[in-house]
Amino acid sequence: MTSSFAQSQPLWQPVNIQSDTRRRKRTIKTKVKIGPATLVFALVILIALLSIGILARANRNTVSGYEIERLLKDITALNIDNEVLSKQIAEAQSLKDVRDAAVVKGMERTINYRTVVMNKNSSPVAWAE
Repeated sequence: MTSSFAQSQPLWQPVNIQSDTRRRKRTIKTKVKIGPATLVFALVILIALLSIGILARANRNTVSGYEIERLLKDITALNIDNEVLSKQIAEAQSLKDVRDAAVVKGMERTINYRTVVMNKNSSPVAWAE
């Protein structure tokens, strides 16, 4: 069961490219005359662009160097702060350890106490409560 259309029309037909004999006019000249002045001008432009690129890269490197230096100073300051805080933590833990020690738990806090003032001969001079 094939249709009559499929039998009458091939799937593809070759196209005769040479049948179109009209040609377009060229609006742009294909030949460009390059003289020594044009070459020198192009060379100057190229050197200028390369110089700008080199200066931009050098500027970026300098800025990066300053940024690295600033970050290293920040790291040093943070390390110093870290050492100070570590020392404070160690002191707080040592006080906690002393308070929690078994010997300290066996002690009692004195409510009434006396102060004795001694002279050079190691004899008491005054009592205070």
